[in-house]
Amino acid sequence: RASEKMGDAYETVQKGSLKLKGAADGGKGKKKKKSKRKREEVEAEAEETAAKTIKPAKKPQDTRTPAQKAFDRIQEKRLAERALKKAEKSHKEREIGRAV
Repeated sequence: RASEKMGDAYETVQKGSLKLKGAADGGKGKKKKKSKRKREEVEAEAEETAAKTIKPAKKPQDTRTPAQKAFDRIQEKRLAERALKKAEKSHKEREIGRAV
């Protein structure tokens, strides 16, 4: 009796091969290639507009305040002093100084 109940459950199932989606209406076709002539015209037009819009490069304007400029100068000076101080002793001399 259990097999009869199971058989009833599968009576509504459709039988047959699987169908691919979009196969009935042909699906998506191949893409058409763009003509070279049209592409070249578009590129030539783009180059013309680019040539018109390019402006000569101007020197960047410094928008920092006098205080910011002074701060940067002092930082560069301190960095140079640190580099000179480190260059005074070799690595070996520094290690000997630490060991003592």
